Amino acid sequence: QIAAAWEAFMNGLGLPAESAIRDHIRQLFARPSLEEQLQDLFDILGGGADRLGHQEVDRFSNGIKGCVHVLLQTKSKVPLASVTAEDQRWLTESFDSVFPEERPMDRETFPSFAKLVLLRRVVRTLIDSVGLEKLQGGVAKPLVIQVRVELGGSREPFRLHTVAPSSVKSSSSGASLGLISED
Repeated sequence: QIAAAWEAFMNGLGLPAESAIRDHIRQLFARPSLEEQLQDLFDILGGGADRLGHQEVDRFSNGIKGCVHVLLQTKSKVPLASVTAEDQRWLTESFDSVFPEERPMDRETFPSFAKLVLLRRVVRTLIDSVGLEKLQGGVAKPLVIQVRVELGGSREPFRLHTVAPSSVKSSSSGASLGLISED
């Protein structure tokens, strides 16, 4: 159920299920390399433990940095939204009931949870910068999305760079730009 949570989040915001952006996210989230990178991040956060507690997840959430900008327009960079007090309160008050001893935040569960948290942060950034209504209508130009997780030290254990396609239908053809991918 947590693997599909990002789709429910997008549906809840009224973002079209059949858009180029959603297709891009589906393809990005299905990449084995992303799954491996998130499992490696789990290993670093957990320090060898087989489960994470809310303190480690809070460290992950606070370490998310990055920016979003229109392709070929680096002056339009907008930093990713910061963790909110609501996010931190949820971790403190609800984490243990959502991830109890019998269903822990383990290495298998963490990638799906991390994808939701990362996507939520990017979407919140876009809503803050262009508004929900405009986002629901689709973005007119491809967006560069850069995300990293900083945990201190010289190495960033997680880094993602992708170009999300335009999701506005063309007035002449009715089609929208398909997947743009960077590996």
